[in-house]
Amino acid sequence: MKSPVACRNLTDIRTAVNALDRDLIRLLAKRQKYALAALRFKRNRKDVADPKHRRAMFAQRKAWAESAGLNPLMVRKVTQAIIDESKRLHLAGLRNRRK
Repeated sequence: MKSPVACRNLTDIRTAVNALDRDLIRLLAKRQKYALAALRFKRNRKDVADPKHRRAMFAQRKAWAESAGLNPLMVRKVTQAIIDESKRLHLAGLRNRRK
């Protein structure tokens, strides 16, 4: 993949962005496997939501975003979407366990 400054046209830019998006999707799939594995350690709905852990996680992501020169609000929104999906998977897993 060409560096941003090495791109000669919009096609080069789009090719690079597509490759990055593909990598992001692969990473999300990998993260989801860990979220599903975490279900082994969650016994009930209370275990699914840990407010202290969430606050620490959001603070850490904000610091990472700032050090990377990213908008922390955008990173918070992306992180929230990921957490929402993990929570959905956990709750569905708990429901299926009771059946």
